[in-house]
Amino acid sequence: MPVARACATAGLAAATLAAACAPLPQVPAPDTTPATCTAAGLRLDPAGRDAGMGHRALAFRYTNASPRPCSLGGYPEVRALDVGGKPLAALAAIPATRATRSYLVPDGDAATRVVQPGQGLWFAVTWSVIPHGNAPCPAMAALRITPPGAGTATGGVVVPAISSVCAGLHVLPLRTTPTES
Repeated sequence: MPVARACATAGLAAATLAAACAPLPQVPAPDTTPATCTAAGLRLDPAGRDAGMGHRALAFRYTNASPRPCSLGGYPEVRALDVGGKPLAALAAIPATRATRSYLVPDGDAATRVVQPGQGLWFAVTWSVIPHGNAPCPAMAALRITPPGAGTATGGVVVPAISSVCAGLHVLPLRTTPTES
């Protein structure tokens, strides 16, 4: 029996050694993506305007005003307002269309990007002032702009934008370069 006992002990030792030498389970790397930018940590600034062939465009820049990097991407929420600051009745049921390009602004994508403190992302809002048929175009007094992911456009920043608006607004995605063509 000493041989049987020696073999059993050797087998147990081999199993213990194999278990000890087995690869450790993979531990996922920590997520280093910064948190989403908050409305309170962003500053909205006008970044230009353009017009041509019955089209209008306003460009804006969101700057990370917080002390930490944050992530931002997609499309801001935009609503046309009347002179009383209420959603423009003629467009209230029509949300701003998301577009990747327009007549006045080149192609862009809606990718999420990391924004360092003091850096920013640009976007544009475009619309037509050409009436369709005999219907007049409603008059817009301002835009209410809210960052992506911040909820509905009941808060946000109100920016003067006096113009007629035919066929609704078009919002272009946030991008790393100015939206000028």
